[in-house]
Amino acid sequence: MITTVSKLYSVGLAIMLAVFLLVAGERVQGAETTITVTAVVLPGTQSNSPGQTSGGGGAFSELNTPTSVSFAGTSFPGARITILTDGVLTTSATTTAQGAFTIVLPAVTIGNHVFTINSIDTNGFRSSNFLIPLLVAERTTLTVSGIVATPVMWADQSAVKQGDNLIVSGLSSPGARVTIRLKGPSSALITTRSNNVGLFRVVINTKPFLRGTYTLEASVIVGDKETPASRPETVLLGDTTTFNPAGTQTLLGDFNADQRVNLVDFSMIAFWYAKPGAPAQFDLNNDGQIDLKDFSIMAFYWTG
Repeated sequence: MITTVSKLYSVGLAIMLAVFLLVAGERVQGAETTITVTAVVLPGTQSNSPGQTSGGGGAFSELNTPTSVSFAGTSFPGARITILTDGVLTTSATTTAQGAFTIVLPAVTIGNHVFTINSIDTNGFRSSNFLIPLLVAERTTLTVSGIVATPVMWADQSAVKQGDNLIVSGLSSPGARVTIRLKGPSSALITTRSNNVGLFRVVINTKPFLRGTYTLEASVIVGDKETPASRPETVLLGDTTTFNPAGTQTLLGDFNADQRVNLVDFSMIAFWYAKPGAPAQFDLNNDGQIDLKDFSIMAFYWTG
């Protein structure tokens, strides 16, 4: 029996990690915001071809002109910005006091890539994935600008007694207009604005809402566009109030709330795979179904 569990653990994790890479390109989450991609084609480096002298002109070599990709945008001040290339951590940097960042990848291989941008605060709270698919061509400098990172958001409670206040906080670009969506048996749309250090906080009176499980998401409004949503928080509205431990954030895929994403959680979501009427907590990308995309998201947050 132990051997069987061990094999299931290995195979299950391998499948989920593989699926994450396969469907990553389909989960393009930057589609609602406007970012600018600028390409500059660089000249080749002149070199002598066989049989030619130095005065003969020579041919152009592309070997000494590597392609670079730079990313520029805003998040909250002091955020650690991480960039993954095709699911592999490439580099990280810290935003300025104004929340700005510029990160340059100096030598990127030619071809199609999916770059993932995350913001992480000092408590380890992280934003949802901001995915940017790019075709990297030869001898080209690519600049991706105008990025507004997805906000980081958390709820003070995992369960709220109906009629008590639900407190939701988060971090975004300073002075940003933030929209918080509450989805469940009832729904609400709440708009607030972050302060000069990017912090926002709302107090929601739960008395008008029906009992049940709710999902909370936050996004930033930029002009007439909206960033991708934050990582969702799940809150149960019922008979008791339970506060989250200070400095914790719900991990996507942590269905039993033990601060780990592992085989126990995998078995829970696997039960609802491709079945109708699944609880909202298992629908990790909120598309109304439990499919391979949900497993790919779970794989990203796998702790073992």
